[in-house]
Amino acid sequence: MPSPIEISAVKLECFHRETDVSGTEVLLGTATGSFFVRNKKSYLVTNWHVLTGRRPNAPNKSETGAVITHLRVLYHDLEKDSQDRTVISRLRHKSFEIEINSVDGENPKWIEDPSRPLGNDIAAIECNIPENAAIKPANLVFEDKHVEPVFGDNVLILGFPRGLSGGTEALPIGKVGHIASGPMISHRGHPRFLIDARTYKGMSGAPVFLNDFRVTKSQIGTHQMLLGVYSGRLTSKIDNTETEIGYCWRTDYIEQLLFDRAPWPANRTSRLSSFANSPTFVDSADVKDNQGQK
Repeated sequence: MPSPIEISAVKLECFHRETDVSGTEVLLGTATGSFFVRNKKSYLVTNWHVLTGRRPNAPNKSETGAVITHLRVLYHDLEKDSQDRTVISRLRHKSFEIEINSVDGENPKWIEDPSRPLGNDIAAIECNIPENAAIKPANLVFEDKHVEPVFGDNVLILGFPRGLSGGTEALPIGKVGHIASGPMISHRGHPRFLIDARTYKGMSGAPVFLNDFRVTKSQIGTHQMLLGVYSGRLTSKIDNTETEIGYCWRTDYIEQLLFDRAPWPANRTSRLSSFANSPTFVDSADVKDNQGQK
């Protein structure tokens, strides 16, 4: 059986389709996502900037001006080997598509936090995990209630740096780092903390796990638990250089956003809607801005 953690992240390909029917599609980029599940509700979670191509704190800024109309989610099936063990299929990866917006950008289908109009970089789409898929919901991988993450703990970030994958097209690469700010202290008023790790474009939306050696009541050894979702790197306000400090949006906030709120209204809107048809074009280097979103 594959390790649950290695199948907790999925590769996302972001496309623009020329028409709402069956026009030509253009690949705009790749990113990372993970599934959160509770009480038969299943959501694909990633970053807001992955679904929009816009800055979370400046939605009028766009690198391409194109609307991302749909995602392609890459995954592998599980199968039995000759010894009747459950393994990841060695056949070519599979994929399924999720429609996330209309061509004109006026019909976003994702969930975002209405109480945080600017700066929030978490978005989710309700969808089911395909039957027999080698996908483990990230929020169900580990539930060690005896571990409290602290400043300096080691972390593991699972994603697809620059579109690369681990061994097969649909399995993630693990990058290591550590917690660089108090994990329960909100950074700039948002439910996120900082991590120090060498990450790359394509890892936006990656699940971040505690991966630290501890001695506790329940275990002596390496403790692993989901800490949150990675969303990009900080850029220096002084000289606009990129740092190796990134954001991690906390798991408790994401679960509250998805599962612990009143039902979402059918006519909800996104902060993208106001800017969908009037983007301001910027160089790709500028898209990161001083919050390092990428």
